[in-house]
Amino acid sequence: MSSATVTSSNAVTVEPSTHALAGNYNLAVGYLRAFVTLLVLAHHAALAYHPFPPARTTTLAAQPRWWEAFPVVDPHKWMGWSFFTGFNDVFFMSLMFLLSGLFVKHSIARKGVGVFLRDRLLRLGLPFVVTAVVIAPLAYYPTYLLMPAPAGVAGYFQQWRALGNWPAGPAWFIWVLLAFDIVAAALFAFAPQVMAWLDFITMSAPSTTE
Repeated sequence: MSSATVTSSNAVTVEPSTHALAGNYNLAVGYLRAFVTLLVLAHHAALAYHPFPPARTTTLAAQPRWWEAFPVVDPHKWMGWSFFTGFNDVFFMSLMFLLSGLFVKHSIARKGVGVFLRDRLLRLGLPFVVTAVVIAPLAYYPTYLLMPAPAGVAGYFQQWRALGNWPAGPAWFIWVLLAFDIVAAALFAFAPQVMAWLDFITMSAPSTTE
């Protein structure tokens, strides 16, 4: 709600509220997104100090590949991190998917299916490819160095190629989110009644500017 300030010339100056300055953007949801993002970063950092990490394997290809979830294990541990990470695991990924999909219907309706999908491919698909191809191999190299008898970069990539798949690390969330967006766009185009029902379930949440 706007507030009014009376100047010395008896003119009324209208000062826009914080909500007005934000346009159609939902500030509360934006703050929650930022908080959950920081929570995810803290969660993955805390895994290095988890008091009950799985046993370290001798090679990257050895099963089970717990190193994908616990890439680095520090000798300094604290019991509190087990409660922190355990509590996060109950809700935080589900909350991230909820926040990511909360305004998808309104975004598709505003942009159209084609523009929406093109936007998602650029904003999600491209970052996923860069993260999986470039960042993930670099991020897991310290994991290899902590294993017995590491053989340098050449030995690392030899084991990496022997995995049979290409680990993307935490970036798995991006491609799953992209897949959900593609499904949502298909439902909007071919089964609009389903999207209308989902919109009713979410109580017609206000739209947001992306």
